[in-house]
Amino acid sequence: MLEPIPWNHVHTLVELGAGTGVFTQMIYDLVRPDCQVAVFEKEEEMRELLKREFCGFHMFSNALELKDSLSSIGADRVDCIVSGLPFANFSQADREKIIRQVRETLREDGLFITFQYSLQMKTMLEAAFDEVSISLVPWNIPPAFVYTCK
Repeated sequence: MLEPIPWNHVHTLVELGAGTGVFTQMIYDLVRPDCQVAVFEKEEEMRELLKREFCGFHMFSNALELKDSLSSIGADRVDCIVSGLPFANFSQADREKIIRQVRETLREDGLFITFQYSLQMKTMLEAAFDEVSISLVPWNIPPAFVYTCK
């Protein structure tokens, strides 16, 4: 999922839906020392654990407030957004709001990468981005689709 990221050129990165921090740890290991990272995790207990483990990262609770949260740290435009949000569990209105904010906060040449367990988001992402590539990760349990959007 993180393979398409040009780490040497990423100065601002966002992770939506960090969960247990599997991707957060990889991001922590791979980002440039001067990269500003914002992590969103709704579950308070998880967010507190992440805050302690990744003290240099900005922590936020609600991806629906993406644009305002990033603005509060002076990161109005970002290079990359990585998402583990379970869009299938969100209302259509919330999916649209998050994707709109993703588009509004990404730089012109930015990347949005998300994984999902179905192709439910395909049409919405193809409408929102110029380029969308989808790859299947069959060895993931359950198998997952990784969307890379430009």
